[in-house]
Amino acid sequence: TFSGVHYTLRGNCSYLLAGDLLDNRFSLLVNYQDKLERRFSRQSLTLITDTGHHINIDTNTRHVTVNGKRKELPLLVGGSTRVVRSGAKLLVSTETGGLLGPLDTGVSGTLTLPDGTPTRDVTDLARAWRVGHPGSCSESNAPPTDQHPDTQEGKELCRGLYQDFDSPLITCHDEVDYAPYYAMCLEDMSRAKDPEGALCASAALYITECNRRGMEVAMPQGCGENQLSPNLLPSTHHSLTWPKYHRSKGISLSHCHCPLPDGSTLSPGEVQVFDGNSPHSADTVLIVEQASCLQGLQLSQLTDKLDSALNLAGLINNRYSVVGFGGDRFPEPQTYTVDGEIWLGRRALNKAFRG
Repeated sequence: TFSGVHYTLRGNCSYLLAGDLLDNRFSLLVNYQDKLERRFSRQSLTLITDTGHHINIDTNTRHVTVNGKRKELPLLVGGSTRVVRSGAKLLVSTETGGLLGPLDTGVSGTLTLPDGTPTRDVTDLARAWRVGHPGSCSESNAPPTDQHPDTQEGKELCRGLYQDFDSPLITCHDEVDYAPYYAMCLEDMSRAKDPEGALCASAALYITECNRRGMEVAMPQGCGENQLSPNLLPSTHHSLTWPKYHRSKGISLSHCHCPLPDGSTLSPGEVQVFDGNSPHSADTVLIVEQASCLQGLQLSQLTDKLDSALNLAGLINNRYSVVGFGGDRFPEPQTYTVDGEIWLGRRALNKAFRG
């Protein structure tokens, strides 16, 4: 929550994550979908604006729809709500409530019902903030939040990640309390089919908060740099390790790391051998000023010639990305998408240019 409370909820309903309870200017919903083996996954986030627009963001594909119609990014809705490719960034200064709790300076560490009553029962909390017909879904599978099955392997991995002096996370403990993330780690590990992958999920959340507060912390070796799903580890990795923490100087070597194409990272002391042919293709970023003087310019012809020249040089299957700046709606640089993707083939570039 906004106040730092961690709890686990499993259900197949839609819930209010956050909303403007003062002026009813927006509502942010999270939508879960029933999956096999009685497990539930987050499918999408829905923002309802004060003008009645429904902005839906698919959390798997990152596709965005407005009132049921597919849209490309960057996007301006209702004159005030912006969605950009770096994430759905919505800045609101008002009273809020929902599963994320109130965004205020009041008492922290509490869960709050719509009438302001504090509660410790997660099921009651979920039912209170549920959206839709009560009989269409349930929270019957919500586990106790204070109980974690006794899995020794999970405990050892979580303890090593959050409490071992050799862990790269130790440098952030003075800035960000690790206790909620440690509890999350234990909860995830208690039912994970892939314990090491589940370990990376809580670590990624903790590192995100550390980075937000200005602390440079790297993912443990074997975890993807910016991945939050449980399926984090490439099949070639069989263990999680982290660089040694120098107690005498208080310096962590984890600041040095190199992201790899498969999503993993290469950390100090690690050696990885790549076999096979090197790729013969190019990634090109086109930076375009959105000025009126360029409206008549056929940019597609430019990219056709560029792609032909690259092909003659032996570079095929090339990809392109478009960054626009200086526009009336978006004066700052923004990446333009086509079908939710930022890397495009040559033929898809015209759609990005029209954005």
